[in-house]
Amino acid sequence: VDGQVFTHGSIAAEGETLTAHSVVWPLLFASANQEHGADTLAKHIGKEKRPSDQAAPKANYPWSTAGGITLCSMQNSNIPSWQRILGLIEKASVLANTQLGSSIPEYLKSQTSSDASWALGYSLKASGCLPDGVRVNDAMDLFFQVNSLQMSIQNAAIYAASLGNDGVCVTAQNKKIPSTKAAVSMMSLCGLCSDLPNKIPSIGASSGLCILTIPKVLGMAIYSPQIVAHSSGELNSSIGAEFIRHFSSKYKFK
Repeated sequence: VDGQVFTHGSIAAEGETLTAHSVVWPLLFASANQEHGADTLAKHIGKEKRPSDQAAPKANYPWSTAGGITLCSMQNSNIPSWQRILGLIEKASVLANTQLGSSIPEYLKSQTSSDASWALGYSLKASGCLPDGVRVNDAMDLFFQVNSLQMSIQNAAIYAASLGNDGVCVTAQNKKIPSTKAAVSMMSLCGLCSDLPNKIPSIGASSGLCILTIPKVLGMAIYSPQIVAHSSGELNSSIGAEFIRHFSSKYKFK
């Protein structure tokens, strides 16, 4: 977290931007935690990657599709959707130390072809999993907009390191994004290494992008386009997830 950046591979050399997808969701978690508080957030999102008996209906964990939709439903629902996405882009840009953009084709593709996600959104609403007064269309629109954000592999690594630096960008030392500690903690509990003794905070996206963060030490981003479905139902890069799990097994961080 001293600002040094190392890159390797063709995707880094070419400076190509990648669809961040669920890699941005820790920021959603931090924003929802700041706005509503940990107790309210826990009423709507759990910490279990596998379904379990629950006293109240809620998404099992934040990095599932249900969790992502729920997090989007808890983002400043009293302001227009365009202001919500601009606010989130600004926060993500601070952490990544660059002005992030989004892919309009990716947004339109997801919005018009993700029938399963739409069905899940309405199911969450009907089951009482979403906060009172939330409009499903607004939550889903923000969900698809967030999932279309793009960043380079270098900026994804800076973003990951900044999450673990208490929300302060490691290369710019600019303003702090609150509640990132809570998000990093959840990345440890429900991340790619949650079933290992050394639970390194990590998350993967269906785009093939994966990140890990060692608080106050480093942030890392890995990209490999070979996507597989894991036992929890997540779609992640097989090589990226395997690397992170191997890294977690080999190196011990407190």
